[in-house]
Amino acid sequence: MEQEGKLWNGQKNTIRLYISLYGPTHCLRIWKDVVRVLGGPQYISFRLNKDMSSMLIECAEEKHKLSFKIADDFYLNAEQEMKVISTSFVEGLMIRNELDLAESYHVEGVYSEKNNVVVFNLKNAERLCNEVEG
Repeated sequence: MEQEGKLWNGQKNTIRLYISLYGPTHCLRIWKDVVRVLGGPQYISFRLNKDMSSMLIECAEEKHKLSFKIADDFYLNAEQEMKVISTSFVEGLMIRNELDLAESYHVEGVYSEKNNVVVFNLKNAERLCNEVEG
């Protein structure tokens, strides 16, 4: 990967990539490196397998009906976060994967350079201790 003009300089095959699910606040947080490893897109989208046990995050076009815009200052502002607040989406993911809605979890992802996506196996969710997001 060329370094000049890029927002991320790490090794794509060794970085740790995470999402977090916060049951009490119905929040899905996408960690910055997930978006960076995809090449710094302006929009991302999610795809789930049929039983909702696996989710991928990919680059998307604005016109994609399930796209989410990345904030303009997301990469440059240390305080900026990517969150999706949705009761039905977060609760659905958590219930289908037998996660306690009163708890918070993080899930490590795997980057596929061939497909330029990050894949998360939600069955591997690990409970976060005493962490609530909102």
